[in-house]
Amino acid sequence: MGIRIGRLLGALLLSLTLSAAGTAPPSGRSTENAAAARAVIVLTGATPDSITGSPVTTHGEPPTAPDNRDVANGAPALAGGDLAGVLPADFAAVMGYVPQMVTGEDGAVHLIDADGGCSWLGNTSYGFDRACQSHDLGYDLLRYAADRGDELGSWARRAVDDRLSADLRARCDEVDGGAACRALAGAAQAAVTVNSWRQGYGVPREEQPWPYLLAAALVVVASVASLAGGRRNRTPRELGFRPPRPAGTPAAGVPDRLAGHSTRRPRRAGRLPSDASRSLWVRSPRRT
Repeated sequence: MGIRIGRLLGALLLSLTLSAAGTAPPSGRSTENAAAARAVIVLTGATPDSITGSPVTTHGEPPTAPDNRDVANGAPALAGGDLAGVLPADFAAVMGYVPQMVTGEDGAVHLIDADGGCSWLGNTSYGFDRACQSHDLGYDLLRYAADRGDELGSWARRAVDDRLSADLRARCDEVDGGAACRALAGAAQAAVTVNSWRQGYGVPREEQPWPYLLAAALVVVASVASLAGGRRNRTPRELGFRPPRPAGTPAAGVPDRLAGHSTRRPRRAGRLPSDASRSLWVRSPRRT
């Protein structure tokens, strides 16, 4: 059992290592794109406390922690009446599309990637599309900043993922989806969190599929080998094999009276009288 568990754990560890081969390593830059950072803060509702320690500075200047607080504190005013105004001026030119504004059932205005969606959730009756489209736009802001040469810190992807989680829960409350809706929302958020953690909360990039296919194959091979090894090490009795019974031997558990055997104990032979025992040794007369 211990060997089988070790094989599976080893395969899982190797699969995680291989799947991480498709991720883009962090750039190591100490500066962030201020316009993209401001847009992420406005669109996700990130608070100053949640982004402290992830400085926003212009390229070439030393980072200072208070800069993020200044951007966050001024972000609501920047939103104004035109939410699209918080996006970087060249966002559409760099990313190839213009985000759209939609109004939710609660009257809140959201910016979305109209071509995005919940491909990983599939079609549901809960209407998670708007939350997923906002999440896609948030990821595009991270990609935009990287394409412009100043990636955002891990705080930005965390803020975008947290916004998705809040939007999914809010949607479940709006449609009164109950436990099933909340469970689906929780599973989706868990999948997003694992993927972001695996990528180091960096820029979400396109990844090659071969590491994942190879990792899945390793897990399957390890599982089959563990099952085969466990079955090979089992004793014949554990495999259901029983040696043949000798002829006339009743099956185990069958009472003797049902098997045709007598249940009476044999009588002990009594001792013969002394006269009778002597008479047995008397020779009979020989006939002539």
